[in-house]
Amino acid sequence: MNLDQPLYIYEKDQVPLPLPSDQTLVDENPDYFASSIYGPAEPPSLQSYVQIPVSTAFHANAIPPPNTLFLSSDGVSFHVRNETILESSPRHLKHISRQQIIRLDAPSAELNIILHALYGTSAAAYSPDTNILVNAIDRMPTYGILPQSVIWPLTHLYYLLLSHAPICPLKIYALAAHHNISALAISASAHLLSYDLTTITDDMAERIGAIYLKKLLTLHIERNRSLKQILLRPPHPHPPTNECSFTNQDRLTRTWALVSAHFVWDVQPDITDVPERLSCGICLEVLEDKIKDTVVQWASVKRTI
Repeated sequence: MNLDQPLYIYEKDQVPLPLPSDQTLVDENPDYFASSIYGPAEPPSLQSYVQIPVSTAFHANAIPPPNTLFLSSDGVSFHVRNETILESSPRHLKHISRQQIIRLDAPSAELNIILHALYGTSAAAYSPDTNILVNAIDRMPTYGILPQSVIWPLTHLYYLLLSHAPICPLKIYALAAHHNISALAISASAHLLSYDLTTITDDMAERIGAIYLKKLLTLHIERNRSLKQILLRPPHPHPPTNECSFTNQDRLTRTWALVSAHFVWDVQPDITDVPERLSCGICLEVLEDKIKDTVVQWASVKRTI
């Protein structure tokens, strides 16, 4: 879905294209942009019109009526209500109560994410990729917005980020760690269980930080330790029979060692050749029960930081 559409048409000689590189023009003459927005009293000729892209979500016809206009770095207009913005960013954007138009250095795709977060609405319909989400959240502190204040369980942005965790788990975990969004980091860590931590670069490790990097390392170490403890306990021998004595059941222990090796390497038991190794039906039942019990124990091991 397109982020913007040309909802408004302005006269060429009334809209400054390209826009000024600083805020001086707006500060000295606050009515300058206002006259550009609303146009003249009489309709001009068709040749003098140009299209200005306006956000499809934050437009002038929104309810309640917007009273502030944000311009993204790529020229897209976002009509917002300053009271809503000030609730989440009262310090850095407090000057919006004195200006009707504010130019920001964020591209429209990122500004769209930020404004949806402030409004508590979902930006999922725009299908932003992971990099756009990460850049938008990294930009929030620049505008005095604490990511923790708009990203927490039950918020739309939280679930949008979480939906990217299976695809880019390390990026989402690093984002959560960098901004100390604990709930998101915990959820994202479940997707890093099979991740090779030795491939983490120095820059990524620095972004994650010592605390959350230690938590992730500890999770992997503890899970490996738990797996070893589960696998080191061999199956209990069954009562001896005429066909299978205690001595013959040594084969059951060796077979379990083979199955354990499959658990370690593939985290899944491979018993396709077990019948060839075990001729005792009771031993086979004992082994199958042991495998089921091992799977249950492994599933109960902690999966998040």
